[in-house]
Amino acid sequence: MSDWKAAIRAHVAQDPRGIAGVASRIGIKRSALSMLLSGTYPADPSRQLTRVLLWLGQGSLECPHLAITLAEDECRAYRSRPQPSGDAAKLRHWIACQDCPLGLALLTRAAQQPQPENPSSSPAEKESAHVA
Repeated sequence: MSDWKAAIRAHVAQDPRGIAGVASRIGIKRSALSMLLSGTYPADPSRQLTRVLLWLGQGSLECPHLAITLAEDECRAYRSRPQPSGDAAKLRHWIACQDCPLGLALLTRAAQQPQPENPSSSPAEKESAHVA
């Protein structure tokens, strides 16, 4: 648990705005990050801590439903698949994924990342797309 704290403190030391700058980049309030670091966060810290860990790029998550470690892309795939029918266990898993703060944080982070432009499009194809 202290590994993430050390990593965040290193980012804070490097950021000209300090803890406010790091909290802004993570997407949480400065006061929340400060309380997480000091261990005084008054509520359940799992959502905020999940955002911090994902921002640090841990790459794997402990799935609370399956009780196993999943890669981020596996978690994202479970969450974004269509609702299953005909299998009660798969449906329970799907429902758990829809409410899971880990999966929500992954989708939020993915939505905030800039999407690369389609490299296969030629300039002429791009121009004709604008005209049509």
